[in-house]
Amino acid sequence: MRRVLVIMMLVFVLVSCTNSHEKMRKELNYGIKELYKGDLTHAIQRFNIVIDMDSTNCEAHLYLGRAYFNQAKYDNAMKEYDAAIRHNPKYGEAFRSRAQLWFVFDNRLKSCEDYLKAESLGVKNLDNYTRHCK
Repeated sequence: MRRVLVIMMLVFVLVSCTNSHEKMRKELNYGIKELYKGDLTHAIQRFNIVIDMDSTNCEAHLYLGRAYFNQAKYDNAMKEYDAAIRHNPKYGEAFRSRAQLWFVFDNRLKSCEDYLKAESLGVKNLDNYTRHCK
């Protein structure tokens, strides 16, 4: 009887984890669609739902930063890009996005550092940006 109870608990945990992961992925995808449609308010809501479910989700932080960037809320965008990088220091897209923001802040040195880091992490088509950095 005890063995059956343990197995049932394991199945419940696995199912709930899978459902949670699927819900996060679904919310993230909805948020990305909203972002590209230009509905930044709803996109931000979706990304925050994902972050509430998993505060270390670097993709949600990246896209939340992009939504803030599009609203010209640059300090918020920087906070989210920094969080994405903190949670995944090998996330090249986060470095690329932060490099764009450093450019807005007129900090060429930091912009170049992040563009070069993004390039070293495999982000493609950055030649127009990195050729001035080398």
